[in-house]
Amino acid sequence: MSTEPNSESLIAQGQESTTQSPGQYLRSQRELRCYSQKEVADKLHITVHYVNAIENDAYEKLPGIIFAKGYMKRYGEILELNADEVVNRFDEFQQAEQEHQKEVTRISRKKHQARNRNLALVSIVLFAGIFAGLWFWNTSMLESADTANQVSALEQPLAAPASPVSEPAVAIITEDSVAPPVREINTVSELEADAESPGLATTNAVADAPTGAINTEPEPADTRIVTITNEGNDVLRVSFTDESFIQVSDEDANRIYRGTLGAGDVLEIRDSAPFNILLGDAPLTRLTLNGDEIDVSDSIRIDNSARLTVGL
Repeated sequence: MSTEPNSESLIAQGQESTTQSPGQYLRSQRELRCYSQKEVADKLHITVHYVNAIENDAYEKLPGIIFAKGYMKRYGEILELNADEVVNRFDEFQQAEQEHQKEVTRISRKKHQARNRNLALVSIVLFAGIFAGLWFWNTSMLESADTANQVSALEQPLAAPASPVSEPAVAIITEDSVAPPVREINTVSELEADAESPGLATTNAVADAPTGAINTEPEPADTRIVTITNEGNDVLRVSFTDESFIQVSDEDANRIYRGTLGAGDVLEIRDSAPFNILLGDAPLTRLTLNGDEIDVSDSIRIDNSARLTVGL
C-alpha cells in the first residue's frame, strides 16, 4: 500500500535530491510515497532484481541503455515525477560515468607505461653489467695466455741440448747464457703472480659495480596543497597516497573542484556541507570532515571508484 506524502516531506526531499544520483533519487521518492520495490516492479512489468539495479545505479545489469532509459522514464511516471527530468538525470549520470572511466583508463595506461620504462631501464643496466663482466673476463684470460707464452719462450733455451764443444767452452756458455735466463724466469713468475691478483680484483670490482649502480626506487613527489575557500565553516580535507581523479560538488550540484592529484598532494576545501564526492581510486585517498575521519570503504565499487555524500 502507498500513501500520499505531505507537502513538507516533498520540500525536504526536493532539497536533498540535487546531490543524489538517478537511482538514489528514485529510491528516495519511492520510499517517500511508501511504495515497495515489488509494487514498482509489478507496474513496470520487470523483476525486483531490475528495480534494485536501477536504484543502485547498476545499469550494466539491465538489458541495455535504451531499456534502462525507458525503465527510468516509466518509473518516474509511476511516482508522478517529471519523467523528462528523471531521464535528464540519467543522461548526465551516464556522461559523468563515461568521463570517469576515461580518466581511470588514462591513469592506468600512464602507470603501465611507467612500469615498462622502469623494466626497460633495469634490463639495460643488467645487460651493460653482464657485457662489462664478460669483456673484463675475456681480457683477463688473454693477458694470462700472453704471460704463459712468455714463460714458455724463456724456458725453451733451458730444454735445448748442449752443443758438442769442449768442457771449458760448455762451462763458459752455461755461466754466461744459462744463468741469466734462470733469473729472468723468476722475474716473469713474479710478474705473473702480480698480474693474476689485479686481474681477479678488477673482475670482482666489475661484477659488483652494476649491482650498486642500479636504483629503481622512484624519487618521492613534492607535497602540494590545493586550497579552495568559499563561504562556509566546514572543512573537507582529502590526502592522496598515489595519483587519483576527484570531483567535489556542493549541495546544489555546483562543481567546487575537479582534477587529478598525485602522491603526497592534499586537497582542502572550506565551504558549507554537504559535499558530493566522486573518487577515481578511492583506496588511495584519506578523507576528513572538520577533523573527523570518513570511512569510504562501504562506498567503493568494483573498479575502486567511489561516489558518496558527506556532511548531511
